[in-house]
Parts: sequence; structure tokens; C-alpha cells
Amino acid sequence: MATMRIHRTFSSPVKKLLASSFLLLAAAASVLAAAPASAEALRIAAFGPLNNESIAVAIALDQGLYKEAGIDAELITFKGGAPAVQALAGKAVDVCICSPEHVIRLTNRGLDAHVIVPLSNITSYVLFGPKDSPVDDIAQLKGRKIGITSPGSKTDGLVRLALERAGLDPDKDASIVGIGGSANNLAAIKAGHVDAGMVSGLEVLLAEQQFTAVYDWRKSKTASLALIGLDSWAKANPELVRKFIQTTLKAAEIAAQDKTRRDDALLEFYPNIDAELIRGNSDRLVESVLTRPRFTEAEFETLQSDTLALEPELKPISYDAFNPDFLGQ
Repeated sequence: MATMRIHRTFSSPVKKLLASSFLLLAAAASVLAAAPASAEALRIAAFGPLNNESIAVAIALDQGLYKEAGIDAELITFKGGAPAVQALAGKAVDVCICSPEHVIRLTNRGLDAHVIVPLSNITSYVLFGPKDSPVDDIAQLKGRKIGITSPGSKTDGLVRLALERAGLDPDKDASIVGIGGSANNLAAIKAGHVDAGMVSGLEVLLAEQQFTAVYDWRKSKTASLALIGLDSWAKANPELVRKFIQTTLKAAEIAAQDKTRRDDALLEFYPNIDAELIRGNSDRLVESVLTRPRFTEAEFETLQSDTLALEPELKPISYDAFNPDFLGQ
């Protein structure tokens, strides 16, 4: 029996309706085909506002580089490094913009942490005293008052270690007091409340015009700032880790090479500072920003040596455990 071929004839209005429907379906299919896969969530902890040392993260966030890479990045700001690291240890965040010595501390606690992306290899702190002060060396601060951000902070550790290496006992030979950030330390120096104070970032440029440098940590290179994460997260998300590293390094290249975009980011960080001062010194402000996926072994060894000197109960870790080669280069 022959198969009957059915042919339907539609009126003009129906033809137009069907044609429109086919066009809509084709357009929808095209959009779906072009749409990227859903972005992967990434929670980034920061111990305060982003600054010149973490400019790569700021550029990647503000200029949509993470989004372009398929990363839905969220920045969560904490009041200080300790709560940010606690959030990382508790897996409330995926990575932390933190001082990389926390990798050594967390590893000693049984939490396998690593540097995911290095951000800066210069500690940006300078200890300043009054312009007319006879003190121009940290050893001369014996019996004097030194301002830091807070007890137990990075500034506290830096000052204590520098005093010890100058032959002084930081608990007996000097008075170390928590004052707050760079602006507070500058005000305290000016008012005579401290004989020297810790200043970092752009405020160093201001302080150089008004005060005398007593000790400058910028003269030596060390692993200073990084995005750190736990091993469990890195192993569970290898592709996300790879994209995150590559995108952050791309943003670091922009900070290093593109003055206009770099200046825009710095002006946003420091809205109350003279714009011309920022533009005229923006290259200095990002000279510590790293565009490579790992700290050098020398930078790691300097950091570990300083950390173990301050906390001798800690056990050393290896370079590869500290900063693995996630990109396989």
C-alpha cells in the first residue's frame, strides 16, 4: 500500500505567524549556543581595602577580567588579617589576600595551604621619625616609643625582628604601641606621641616629604603579599585555579604596563590624595607587583627565615609546598 504524502496549505496570516516563530526559535538557539558556561563562584577574602600591592585583583574585578574568564568573583572584606585567615581556614572563603607567612602557620596547624598567586615581593613599610629627629637608625630607638598598626600584626613582627637584629630586646628596650593605619601613625609622629611610626603604601610618598626614614623594609625582596588557598579547594577545582591564576597575572601585566588603567585604579584607592602625586609616582607604587606565577626560592627563603626567627616553634616547609607550580611551567 502506498504511503499517502500529506501536504498542508496555510493561509498568509498563519504563514507569517509560523515564519516569525521559526525566526524566534532560531534566534533563541543562536543565543544559547553563544552563551558561555555558567560562571564558577570564587570568594576572595581581603584584610581591608585593596591597595597598590593588591592592584591586580582590583583591576581584574573592576574591569571584568574575572567575569570574561568565567569566574564569578566576590570580594569579602574583613577587619584585619587574622579574621580573613580564619575565614579561609574555616572554608568560608576560597582564597585570601594575605601575608604569605600564613601558609607556613596554617601548614604547621595541619591545614595544607599554598600560595595560589603571588602579588608583591616588596614589603612596603617604612619606619619614619620626625624630620629634625637625631634618630636615623632603628638601634637608636632604644628607650623610645614606636607606633605600629596593632599588636600581633605584620607591622608588630617587622619592628620586633628589626629591633632584635639590631641587638635590642623589643619587650624591654622599646615601647611598641598600636595606633592604627598609616594616617594615624603620621599624625602621631607629627604630634610627638611616638618617636617613630610605621607607614606603607601611598602614604610613604607623603611621609618622605615631611619625615626622616629610620628603617626601610622596601630595600629587600621577600614574599610579601599573595592570594593563598587550601589544598583541598585547589585539588577540587584545578581548572578554576588555572583560570584564576592566569587572569590575575593578566591584570598584573596591565598594572605594570598600562599607565592609564593603573592610574585609574590607584586614584580609586586613594581619593583623598593629590591626583598629580599619584600619577607622578604610580610606577613606584606598583614596582613590587608580580607578573609571574611563583615567588622565587630566594623570596620564599627570606620570608621563612624571618617567620621562624619570630616564631621558632614553627617547623620549616618546602618551597614547592609553599608555592606549587599550578600552571606546570
